[in-house]
Amino acid sequence: VKKWKRRAGVEPEDSDEDSEGDLPDFLTSYAVRVKYSLKPRWMLLNQDAKLSGMKREYIFQQRLNRLNDAFLEDAGAAMAFLRGGGKGGHDFLKRNAAAPASRSP
Repeated sequence: VKKWKRRAGVEPEDSDEDSEGDLPDFLTSYAVRVKYSLKPRWMLLNQDAKLSGMKREYIFQQRLNRLNDAFLEDAGAAMAFLRGGGKGGHDFLKRNAAAPASRSP
């Protein structure tokens, strides 16, 4: 559980155990899920295909949420900069725009 929480960007607590029994089926590896199963292999593989799709969606959503949070922070910083909240960066742009550009051939 701790390993999966770290991958998802959540700090694990002390009460979290490293056992795989606490994980949802789609986060548990195929080998662990089928170890003592009496179902036919084709049925287990069919179930694994469904669970793999759920795992992909879960991981994708975790990463998308992290990217959205970072994007919102960056967008907020950019808007603050454009409003003049940037520390010295805005003045630097004004100075460069006012100074004549000298180019040598």
